Amino acid sequence: MMEKELYDMLQKEDKIILSLISAAKFKQKVIVQNDFGGLERVNANESTLLSNLDKISRSQQKLVSRLFEINSLKENGKPRILSILVNEYKELFNPDKLKKINELRLKVRNRVKELTGLNHQNRFLIEHASSLVKETISLLLKSRKTSLIDRKI
Repeated sequence: MMEKELYDMLQKEDKIILSLISAAKFKQKVIVQNDFGGLERVNANESTLLSNLDKISRSQQKLVSRLFEINSLKENGKPRILSILVNEYKELFNPDKLKKINELRLKVRNRVKELTGLNHQNRFLIEHASSLVKETISLLLKSRKTSLIDRKI
């Protein structure tokens, strides 16, 4: 029963991460187009998705802790993580369900890597857009200080 719960949580997590990947790709377009309204909408959407992901992650952690408690697998009262549970206590699970859980867990991990890459690209775009704006302002301010005759065209 808990295996199904765990699998369902991983599926929800996967869907949210896919939505975050979509949002990150859309954010790139919004940044390039300089669409502040679009950026605000994307950020609000990402915030909601991250909040939902946090809830699922907490639920997943509670489930893993319950699995350890039920099977007397406590470790100094500290919560354990899913990968440890799956790898160290394979005999607790149905082998077919364990295989599905592991495949989904690895798919989620790969999607998180993809999302991380997209977020780094977005940060790069934002930093360069910001430096371009600063440079443009700096050039405009310098051009005001020089006389009309001395300005470079």
